[in-house]
Amino acid sequence: MVRTQNATNSVFSFINGAKFTSSLNILCLVQWYSKENFHQKN
Repeated sequence: MVRTQNATNSVFSFINGAKFTSSLNILCLVQWYSKENFHQKN
């Protein structure tokens, strides 16, 4: 029981980490995209 609990916890932490990093990447992409569009407009 404890072993499966640890496995589940590691899987959840991995998923949460992936969500966190992907959201960070999306934020960086949005900032870069808005910068590029801002330069094109001016």
